[in-house]
Amino acid sequence: MVPFNSYFRQATALQALGQTEEAKDVIARALKRNDLENDAGLVDRLIELVTDGEGFSNDEGVFKNMMLDQIINDRRSSERLSDIKGLWEKRCNEHLKKFKR
Repeated sequence: MVPFNSYFRQATALQALGQTEEAKDVIARALKRNDLENDAGLVDRLIELVTDGEGFSNDEGVFKNMMLDQIINDRRSSERLSDIKGLWEKRCNEHLKKFKR
């Protein structure tokens, strides 16, 4: 079994080398594992990577556009994020619920 820290370290190294897309791939791959899908540290790291360190926006339009870009408009991101369930999906859904009236 590959420990959580190895994914985190690999993503950090890739990001430091300017390979942010590859860093996102590493974290997404980890979160697709059943034993890691609810790891808060990995989910936080993926959120950091996909939002350029800003975190999920509290502006409804900005958040929804970011999600559309990540899930639909950008094929690589869409493939990366498909099949990630667990805490990632829960956090995205909870943030989206903030905008429902």
